[in-house]
Amino acid sequence: MNKTILTVLAAAAVLAAAAGCDQFDGTIRDGARNITVDVDNTIFNEPDAVNEWEQGPGVDSLELTFVMEEEEITMTLGASGRSADDYTQAVKEVSGVLQRVDASAMNASGMVMTVSIDAKPAYDEFDGWEIFANLQRFRLGFNGSSADSWNTGYLTLDIAPRGGTAVRFKADSGVTSAMTTDWGGAALTSLQIAVEPVLSENPEGLTFDIYTLIVDEDLRELYKPGYLNDSADYEHYPWADVWTYAELTETGRQIGADEYSFEKYNSGDPLPFIEPTAAGSGYNSFMIDLTSEPDAAGKYLMIALVIKYDVLSVPSAIEIIEIE
Repeated sequence: MNKTILTVLAAAAVLAAAAGCDQFDGTIRDGARNITVDVDNTIFNEPDAVNEWEQGPGVDSLELTFVMEEEEITMTLGASGRSADDYTQAVKEVSGVLQRVDASAMNASGMVMTVSIDAKPAYDEFDGWEIFANLQRFRLGFNGSSADSWNTGYLTLDIAPRGGTAVRFKADSGVTSAMTTDWGGAALTSLQIAVEPVLSENPEGLTFDIYTLIVDEDLRELYKPGYLNDSADYEHYPWADVWTYAELTETGRQIGADEYSFEKYNSGDPLPFIEPTAAGSGYNSFMIDLTSEPDAAGKYLMIALVIKYDVLSVPSAIEIIEIE
């Protein structure tokens, strides 16, 4: 093989390798810092618990390994060490360039489950993304059910914060007889909506901005394929439960024949998920006050959050609430 061909092949190999990794020419973190893993406490639940919603794979021991360029740093977490909340935050100080995160769990029957992450999956979209090595937060969960006696499930390890459909909303619109949110402020009146975001991770350290839009009709019912309206299956510009960061914060999105754009509702800094209205309030819901827009009654509020942690921002799915 001649020298020219070898040179071309070498260049192709370099390009192929570059295509498979992050392209980032900024500062790569290598100093002392904490990496947090939010562990879903259901992995510690026993498979024979009386109530099905309290069951799980019965993990006894969980080992987290942060694979750095020069060393591996390990920490362990047992069922007795889980927090009283839904998610236990496992925090470890590391130093060096992060290359991979591994998790290994064993239950009482001796079943071992492992999972690793070393790159951003194609389905994850974050604004502010830099490079995998600069991440400082992950989420560990379990996918399985009682139908298989919790024996064929598997661990999941994701970059956090989580957005999209991983966030769900509780809402109370106007005067409600039975509140579904934890709203503890002044009683709601017409054109006031209490919203409680529920995360699939520990809310500690996470903040958010609120984006809202008032529309005349429930666009999800009209334009979501496979939902309620058969004609939506043939729509050129269908409804999307999750908009991109740019669509939500800047450009808007076409649905059907019209363009729709959200506006940021909260002024100033992002709000904390823990007591967003005021520290010490005791509740994690917030109010959308539309009393200055009396014509909004009977219309629909579209609401979404942009969740923030460190340099990352990720949109939640959009919730639609009838305004009463």
